[in-house]
Order: sequence, then structure tokens, then C-alpha cells
Amino acid sequence: MKLAEYVIEHTVQGKKDIDMFFFKVGKKNRPTKEVFLDLVRKEYPNWLDGKEHSYIHIGADMDSQELALMTMGLGVILDVWNLLAPNTIMPFLPYELQKEMAGQGMVSIQYKEAQNE
Repeated sequence: MKLAEYVIEHTVQGKKDIDMFFFKVGKKNRPTKEVFLDLVRKEYPNWLDGKEHSYIHIGADMDSQELALMTMGLGVILDVWNLLAPNTIMPFLPYELQKEMAGQGMVSIQYKEAQNE
């Protein structure tokens, strides 16, 4: 199974599990951290380097920014990485400014385990 297939099978838009700024992502069909991480390691190991990776970068890797955001959201739900977005790190800013920042690519993930290594 490919990561994209796993994400499509295990996520739903609109549920309130995690706010990805552009839309909310929820889980379905009992995804597991182990399977998710195994698929990421096989297809996109560079996402696990501890650096920030934006939805624009991940979207380029996956050929879809929507799928990138769903993947990022599932990873946050499964406690694989941290979400770095205007609404999570700068909630005090006006929404219009947060929206502009997000549109410029400031919605990113950072692999948690790399911080502990």
C-alpha cells in the first residue's frame, strides 16, 4: 500500500480532530502510527529529518496540496510530528494575517523523534 492510499482510507475532512488551518482532519478506520511511519519511511524519508516541511513541499512530493494537508493532519493525530501553523503558534494574530501567512506556506510539520535523537 502507498502512503496516499493509506491516508485516503484513514482520514476524513471536517471532523474536529486537528485543525490544519484550511480545513479540519479527522481519522477513520483505526490508523496506526507504526504503519503510517513505515509508509513515510519508505516513500518520503526526508520528512523525518527533523526540519520543517510545509504543505507546499509535501504537496509537491505527493502531487496534491489537499492530500499533503490530510497526510500532515493524520501524522499530527498519530503523534508523529508537530504542527506549526499560524493558528497554533501565533493565535493572537488577526485571522486575515494568519490566512495570508498560511497561504504563503506557513503550515508545516516537524518530526518529533528527530528532536529526541
